[in-house]
Amino acid sequence: MPVQLPLVLVVHSGASAYVPVLAPELQAAGQLLIDAVIPPRTGSFRPSADFRSELDRLVEADQHLPPWPRWWSEAVFARLVPDPDLREAIGGECPRLSISFYDTVLDVTTDWAQTWTGYLRLSVGYEPEAAAAGRLGWQVRRRTGGHLDTATRPEEVLFDLLALVQPRLDAWPETAQ
Repeated sequence: MPVQLPLVLVVHSGASAYVPVLAPELQAAGQLLIDAVIPPRTGSFRPSADFRSELDRLVEADQHLPPWPRWWSEAVFARLVPDPDLREAIGGECPRLSISFYDTVLDVTTDWAQTWTGYLRLSVGYEPEAAAAGRLGWQVRRRTGGHLDTATRPEEVLFDLLALVQPRLDAWPETAQ
């Protein structure tokens, strides 16, 4: 019988807002946040007023935002992703979202962080969140790189992810229940 490993939900950046909803729904054995905001453990979550205000500057006439890479200048995006082919590929996968998407309030009905949780900091801008994760008792690993290292340095990020999650996998039973 093949060994069944636990599901560990891995999210990057703003996708972390959905961990409180997804982790219980998927019955995740844990979650790993990468350069991400830490959602509340209970209560509700919505983007900050400052973030929503920044998005209002970008909204187009049809009440949609441009694809995420166009939220930044070409120079900033090129600094994050130096390879022009990779920049084009990333840009081609990013949808336009209605500004109303960021008005959604997510209800956090269970303490999603009761299961194993880890945090991988890619860029120094997320140090406050990495420090908070450490105070919560989470496993934390820090890289000094860029926010999009998942795309620009995937092998290095994979090494860090495995280093974080391997002790959890080693402790997992050999057979699934």
